[in-house]
Amino acid sequence: MSPISAAGALGPNRAQIPRLVRLFLLMAVFAQLADAITFALGSQMIGIGQESNGVISAIYRNAGLSGVLLLKGWAILMTVGVLTVLAPRMPRAFMIGAVVAVALGLLGLVSNTTTVATLLG
Repeated sequence: MSPISAAGALGPNRAQIPRLVRLFLLMAVFAQLADAITFALGSQMIGIGQESNGVISAIYRNAGLSGVLLLKGWAILMTVGVLTVLAPRMPRAFMIGAVVAVALGLLGLVSNTTTVATLLG
C-alpha cells in the first residue's frame, strides 16, 4: 500500500476550515453564481448585444450560453481552489482575493440587473 492513502488524506486529523474562511468562500460563490444566473437570464431576454465584455461576447457567439456558463463555472471552481489554498498559508492574500471575488460577482449582478431593467422598461 502506498504511504499516502485516500483515507489518510481525508482522515480525522485534517484541520478544520475556520468559520470566517467558509463564510467568505460561500459569499464569493453566491455572488459569482448570481452574476452567472443574471447573465443567463439577461442574455436570453435581451440578447448578447449589450454585453460589454468582448471575451464573453465572442464565447457566446461561438459556443452559446452553455459555453459561457461552463467558463463561468470553471472560473468559480478555480477561484475557490486558489482561495482554499491561500487561506491557511497567506490569510491576507486570501481576504483580498475573497473580497475581490465577492465584489466582482456583485458588480456583475448589479450590472446585469440594471441593464435588463433599463432595456425592458
